[in-house]
Amino acid sequence: MDKPFTGITDQVRILQGRGLGVDDEPSHVLAREGYYQVVNGYNQPFLKTNRNQPDKYRDGVEFRQIYALFCFDRELRMLVFKYCEQAEAKLRTVCSYVFTERHPDEKHPYLNTANYRSTGDSYHTADWYMERVGDLIGTFRHVIGLQPYDRPLFEKDYIRFYLREHGHVPLWVLANSLSLGSMFKFFCYQTDSTRNAIAHEYSRQYGFDHSGQARFYFHDLRRCYNHIKDFRNICAHDERLYCARVDPSKGTSVAVLLKDLDAVLTAESSRELRTSLINLVQSLFGRVPDYVFEHITSGMGFPDKAFASITSDVVN
Repeated sequence: MDKPFTGITDQVRILQGRGLGVDDEPSHVLAREGYYQVVNGYNQPFLKTNRNQPDKYRDGVEFRQIYALFCFDRELRMLVFKYCEQAEAKLRTVCSYVFTERHPDEKHPYLNTANYRSTGDSYHTADWYMERVGDLIGTFRHVIGLQPYDRPLFEKDYIRFYLREHGHVPLWVLANSLSLGSMFKFFCYQTDSTRNAIAHEYSRQYGFDHSGQARFYFHDLRRCYNHIKDFRNICAHDERLYCARVDPSKGTSVAVLLKDLDAVLTAESSRELRTSLINLVQSLFGRVPDYVFEHITSGMGFPDKAFASITSDVVN
């Protein structure tokens, strides 16, 4: 086999043979976290750039420095996930309120294809939307248990309660069981009128909560949440975050995500996120070489390498 099983002791020997400084820590970390997750995931900025010496570490590099980057990225994921969840909750709430307000007397209006867009736009054709609206409605029917042949494996107590006591499940209840991806699709599949009403509510809330006014349009929120859902999935699946890029162009970094979150979070949450991020990045000082620190900040998408520029870019 190309990748045969290697025990912890041999894994440490391989690292030593590649010029990495080790002590007693690596064997415990590798047994707990995994070689692939720590070393393969985070050793790249520590390696020599000479193609004739692949997988050789730069002089003076120690295992604890690679592990410091690994731990930094884990804390970064936890931080970003927390605020992506807040953005997700807002999308559920605003979409549920606006949509239900427009269909107040209809039972399960979200199961009616007539309540969704049936025309194309600058993103997709009418046929594209109509096909995917049908798929989304099928997801809704599955979640609330209206498909006898395809019932959810774990039915939610609150959904059963509403069906039993009220004979229907309001959208604001259903939304609690939907993924951010499904909620994002629901938002995108709305008519122009409903899209505009949702965007207007985001603008109203931003003006109420922030010192300045902002006017959001559908394409603004679509862009923001397209990034937020992708970064949320990176965090949820424990993937490397600090240098991640999303969207088809692979040009959207963590720095861009911060601006997206600023548009949909409260002013207080935005300040908390920025302050926590600054403190987290600052915690790397002295724990990794300067060239690695510059690699990290560049990977996060900040324009300058100095930490002062990061502080200014995030806070302002």
